[in-house]
Amino acid sequence: MKKKAFTLAETLITLMVIGVVAVLTLPAMFQNYKDIKYKSAYKKMHSAIINGFNRMIAEETMSGHESTEDFVSEMGKYFKITSTCGNDNLQNCFAEKITTDDDVVDISKIKTSKNLGKDWDTDTNVNGLMLDDGTSMLVAYNKDGCLGAADSREEIINSCVAIVYDLDNKSNGNKLGSAGSNDIGLYNASFNSSVNCGEIVEIGRSGTKPTVRYALNGADAQQDECAALLSAFDCPSRESNWPLISTSTSDGVISCSYGIEKPTLSTDPAANAR
Repeated sequence: MKKKAFTLAETLITLMVIGVVAVLTLPAMFQNYKDIKYKSAYKKMHSAIINGFNRMIAEETMSGHESTEDFVSEMGKYFKITSTCGNDNLQNCFAEKITTDDDVVDISKIKTSKNLGKDWDTDTNVNGLMLDDGTSMLVAYNKDGCLGAADSREEIINSCVAIVYDLDNKSNGNKLGSAGSNDIGLYNASFNSSVNCGEIVEIGRSGTKPTVRYALNGADAQQDECAALLSAFDCPSRESNWPLISTSTSDGVISCSYGIEKPTLSTDPAANAR
């Protein structure tokens, strides 16, 4: 009896069906794997943060530091830190950009605790650090408000630090999501990287040979990020007989001084006499 085999068309159709099923199911399977991976890493990181800081509280080394730099140095006794970065090169310890639901955060613009959503009495520096397990952190320390004692250890920790962490420093995703859903997580922090410099506006005049003063009118006009706007400002020209004679900048205020243009003397003495 002759055995019946699949025809070429039937084989191709079967392969196409398998391909379609794979296309539909593999992304979901991969996403489920990522979700499980990040949720597990999130719990591990959260536990490491709490345990490390609880040890610092127990040994009374959590409060009393003068800067984030001093605090991060002390953290090295409780966390396996392999490298640290100042706020001028955070990208060496952390991702260059983070994607949120609303924006893309440029880490080079993160400088102080204010950029991590903290309105502390002293706007302290943000430091970066890398741990031996491949995770990394951005840390800001509350110099003036870190409680030495409180009703709970969680209250002490929240009064002292703000942290952003990257669960997978090798990943290119760098997306902030709900707890455990992506590789970027927050502990007592939020992103506020945008600085409101405002616009350069005239704020006053003085003198018969007028000096016109200009300044930025934004809420964060004194931030370092706004300095570039001031340095790029050109004093506006005025009437031809009031040329610009000097420009100065002090404490975020640009002073444009103008003067009466002097007539050009001729080489002909007779003409000057007229």
